[in-house]
This record gives sequence, C-alpha cells and structure tokens, in this order.
Amino acid sequence: MKIAIVYDAIYPYVKGGGEKRIYELSKILSKKHEIHLFGMKYWNGNNVIKRDNVYLHGVFNSISLYNKKGNRSLLQPFRFSFYLFKELMKYDFDLVDCQNFPYIPCFICKLYSKIKNKPFIITWLEIWNDNWNKYGLFGYIGKFIERISFRLTKNNIVLSDNMTKIIKESIVIPAGVDLKKINKIKKRKDKFDILFVGRLIKEKNVDFIIRSVDRNIKVGIIGDGPERENLINLVKKLNLRNIKFFGFLDEDEEVYSYMKSSKILVLPSIREGFGIVILEALACGCKVIATNHKNNNAKYLADKNFISETNIKSLRNKIKYGLKNKYNNNINLEDFDINKISKELENYYQRCINEI
Repeated sequence: MKIAIVYDAIYPYVKGGGEKRIYELSKILSKKHEIHLFGMKYWNGNNVIKRDNVYLHGVFNSISLYNKKGNRSLLQPFRFSFYLFKELMKYDFDLVDCQNFPYIPCFICKLYSKIKNKPFIITWLEIWNDNWNKYGLFGYIGKFIERISFRLTKNNIVLSDNMTKIIKESIVIPAGVDLKKINKIKKRKDKFDILFVGRLIKEKNVDFIIRSVDRNIKVGIIGDGPERENLINLVKKLNLRNIKFFGFLDEDEEVYSYMKSSKILVLPSIREGFGIVILEALACGCKVIATNHKNNNAKYLADKNFISETNIKSLRNKIKYGLKNKYNNNINLEDFDINKISKELENYYQRCINEI
C-alpha cells in the first residue's frame, strides 16, 4: 500500500501523544508499505526527506501552532491546508488518513479523495464537542466545523470506546506502546515522588500539581509549551525548591527511565483523546493519577481509586492517597502493544482500499 498520513505537527520535531502515535505506527508500517507523512517543515534542506524509512513532506516552513494566549492559531490551519492540497495532488496514494485536528485539512483530503477516487479516513485524536463553547464566536464556528467533519467520511478511526458514542460510524484503534523497548529501560538514580509528562498548556492543569504539593514532595515536570514561564513563576512565588523543569527530552528512553524511578505520574488534564502517557507510565510500573472530566478519556485507563476531581483540593488528597496506597492496574497492557495496534491499523487500511 502507498499511504498518505496528514497532520500538521510531525514527531519528533513536535512532541505530543498524537504525533508520537502517528510516527511510531508509520515506522512499523513502513517495513511493508510506503508511508508518507504530510506536515509543516521542521527541518533544513529538501522539502521531502526520508527518516526511519518514512517519507516526511514539509508542505511549508513551520510556524507556531499556538498564539500568544496559548491557544491554537487560527491562521495556521488555513495556510497549511492551502499548501497541503498542492503537495498531495503530486502523488497517487491508495489511501489518505487525515487526523481530525485542526479540521480544515480534512476538507482538503476529502477533495483529494473525490478527485483521485481513493478512500479517505479521519483519525479522531480527540473530540472537543462542548469544549468549544468557552471560545466565544470562534468556538461556535469551530464546533460547527467539527460537526460537519463527522459527516465527511464513513471511515472514522477513534482512539477510545467513549468516542464511538459521538461518532457512530467508527472503529476503535487506540494508541500503543512499545513494551519490548520499555522493558529494557533501567531506573534512574535521581527519583521523583510526582512526575508530569506532556505539553505545558492550560488544559493540562500543571499548576494544579504545583499548588497541591508541599516542600517535601519532589516533582519532575517533563515537557514544554506556552505555560512554561507562568509555571516557573508560580514555583518561585510559592517558594518551592523540589520542583524541576526538564523541557522536552530528546529520547523516549530518558522519559521511561524517569517514569521507572518515580512513584506517581500525575496527569490533571481535562482534555485527552486517549492519554498514551498513562499507558507508558503503567508499562514502567509507575502509578498514575488522572482527572474525572467528561473530555478526558485518559481516566478510563486509570485505577478508579486514583481519579481526582478537577480541583486542587481533590488532587492534593489523591496525591497523599497515592503515595501511601497500592495501585490496581485493571488493563491488560498486551492489548496496547504497538505491534498489535499496527496490525489492526494495517488491516483496516486494506479493508477501506478493498471497498473502493
């Protein structure tokens, strides 16, 4: 198969759960198929390069995904989509898989599929639904576009069972973790009581962690984003000395080694399409705390006794509980092995092509 996968942010230049899922699955699929990733250009030199046997297409030079307020840029998706159409039309693919966010590229991929008579898939990394309401007029427009996107194709991949309640015509193919790689990683000597891994954006509520711990609890924060400076200033204001900011680490192995030497991974996010970082932490033998929010699908991976409400008092109590009590892992990690997930995705791709 010759497959085009579309998402404006490309791993490892941009680090996030969705980006990582796309890249890791692409690497495995590229052993048998020709895989092309279309995103912004984060590298020097040619617009098309080959990395880990995957073709990376930089459709135009990268610009920030976020505005000064820390929200997704409104201009960027339109610029990306304009150049995406020109680049896609140069090739004949057997199938196009477009990630739902930031929506405008989905309409370009739909147009490509009509012109070329090829199957078109939308992979739903997350569904915002009522979360759009807090963005005023632009939020209503975004919600309207999202609703239209539900009807663009009958071929929809979602990452969790909960998302099938919204998109009826869909198949669940979750994110996966490389269990073999994780099992080889050793613990670090420097240990943390609490660890956070992810983008530093408002929805992750990393400030909840900072406000929930006392000076005796050692906290590691791995990640970067528009909230970084605010969080550093908050640490200074509260005069906390046991909180360390790492930024994004270059290698997965480093992240996993910190997970293996930490007691609890805390993800106080209110919006997760899946929450691959929780799977990674569990595979590393680390307890996890997630938040009880309707837009947070990561909570379904966690022990129900380790789920916090979305407030600082509840999180503080769960951290105290988590440091003292045993964690019950109720999921089978083998079901989320990256090689198993890649086979499911490969079979679904082939089925969509056969239907055409």
